[in-house]
Amino acid sequence: MNKLRRHLTLFAAAVTLTLAFFWLVAGSPSRAQTDQGVLASLISRVLSTPTTRVSIGGIEGALSSNAVIRDVRISDRDGVWLSVDRARLVWSRTALLRGRLQVDELAIDRLQLLRKPLPAEEDAAVSDEPILPELPVQVVVTRFALQELALGEPLLGTAARLSAQGSARIGNPSEGLDLAFTARRLDAPGQLSIDLDYVPQTNRLALELTHQEPAGASRPGCSICPVCRRWTCGLPGRGL
Repeated sequence: MNKLRRHLTLFAAAVTLTLAFFWLVAGSPSRAQTDQGVLASLISRVLSTPTTRVSIGGIEGALSSNAVIRDVRISDRDGVWLSVDRARLVWSRTALLRGRLQVDELAIDRLQLLRKPLPAEEDAAVSDEPILPELPVQVVVTRFALQELALGEPLLGTAARLSAQGSARIGNPSEGLDLAFTARRLDAPGQLSIDLDYVPQTNRLALELTHQEPAGASRPGCSICPVCRRWTCGLPGRGL
């Protein structure tokens, strides 16, 4: 979890700084093609660590408000554990001047999560890091859509394919995380929806989770619907 949070923080910082830079030099057409060519390499180097390698195949349209990122690979000493074939990003360049990374649409064709990343040595110790990463700007994703999420067998005990959509907003500790997420199985019946509102500064947490799947293995806290004969799970909660 610590490794994933570090990647999220570094990625947001790198994307913000590099997009801001290319937006400032957008008035120089002669440099545009060269600058966009080094953007993928620059972000790959910033995100990589001695134990984790991040590779980005290419970024198209970095100077516009409609960018495409291709062939993202994250690997450790055992090889690739996460890959994204194509992601389309529709964002507002002027919002960066107001301290916000505004993404109107994030569309991912296929994201493959083969397994959990290998733990780093420092992850073995108890960490005092906050649950949410400290980001340089507020990040707002009005809509994200994941056409296919492929989960490897080591993660759940069986391979699974899902599609997902939703929205997200993450800011400083006083703003927290607001996430709405709906996922549907592609290889079997079943769906999941999550509505989460968490503010670290006030320790406020509101969570509503609904999970539905065909009758099968018993799930704690779930009851079977006699009409459609499927498991229905609802876990609403609120806390301070």
